[in-house]
Amino acid sequence: MTIPEYPKSIYPRLRLAVSMPTVDNVRKLQPLSYAELGCYHGATTIEIAKVLPPEATIYLFDYADTVAIANRAIQKATGRVPVCYGNSCKLRDSYCWSLGLLIDDGTVRFDYVFIDGAHTWDVDGFAFFLVDKLLSPGGHIEFHDCRWRLSGSKRLNPTAFPLTQEFYTPQQIRSRQVKMIVNRLVRPHPDYEEVIRGRLFRKIGNGAAAAE
Repeated sequence: MTIPEYPKSIYPRLRLAVSMPTVDNVRKLQPLSYAELGCYHGATTIEIAKVLPPEATIYLFDYADTVAIANRAIQKATGRVPVCYGNSCKLRDSYCWSLGLLIDDGTVRFDYVFIDGAHTWDVDGFAFFLVDKLLSPGGHIEFHDCRWRLSGSKRLNPTAFPLTQEFYTPQQIRSRQVKMIVNRLVRPHPDYEEVIRGRLFRKIGNGAAAAE
């Protein structure tokens, strides 16, 4: 069976929005390696870039054309040059593939990862597993839209975007899938402590907690 590639044009356009809690967290924590999974056109990343240490590295993960737009916007607004990883629009491709390649590479470590991409169990649940292998001890992982669900989305609910019914079951459409990831995978994980409820977690494995 041939898996179709859905052109970006079929997906609803998103508005640019800044996640100010994320900007505040990064300003406080001052990570030297910041990764954003789902950057869209870079509105949040631009504000993040303004508060990061000058020597910090920014990593962007999203569709290849989206990352290119964000990259140009960030360079124009801040002068910083992100490291970009773009995936295709094929139905089963995602930033998880790029994360897997980074694990193989073995040279990249993250201090802070902001997940604001697919918002689905299958993609971001696996992304957490992969990010854990790339996150430094003492590093932080943040999840956006813990209460978000497809049925409540103005742009992705089945009425506004009929393909949602093709991609997901009714239960998946109703479920808060990011919350599922937080409750089932992150909170029970022995190597993570919750810093901001349902949003920000710190990796305490590998002796990070004992060193404090």
